[in-house]
Amino acid sequence: MLYSIKNLSLYHLNTVVAYFLRHKMKTLIMYKYNFIFVFFLFIAFSVNAQINKNGLPFVQIYTTDDYQAHEQNWAIVKDNKGVMYFANNYGLLQYNGTQWNTFENPHSPYLRSLETDKNGRIYYGASSDFGVMMPDSV
Repeated sequence: MLYSIKNLSLYHLNTVVAYFLRHKMKTLIMYKYNFIFVFFLFIAFSVNAQINKNGLPFVQIYTTDDYQAHEQNWAIVKDNKGVMYFANNYGLLQYNGTQWNTFENPHSPYLRSLETDKNGRIYYGASSDFGVMMPDSV
């Protein structure tokens, strides 16, 4: 039996409205899950772009044989030229991307903390000393 809008009771009207709302909610939820799926798919492909051909991230591991110093490094900083400095138990290690240099502290070899400033100075804190390394004029 077909009902006209005039003959619908409030109960029937609520039932019809509820049906359409449920249907719309299911559609919205489906769009939400599709968006989440596409979002995670995008993330997966963007992370994959940072992995080399062997399936490993681009990481270089340096051993104590490479930098000829103690195995324990306490702090790492990068100066304004891109040179890396490491506070080590044998002194200050410098790595410019190709070679390692070691600067020994005559007062205390055990460097614990490092900091740089905008002028390229490297400030260090040792077990019984505090100092600064000045950049070369070259």
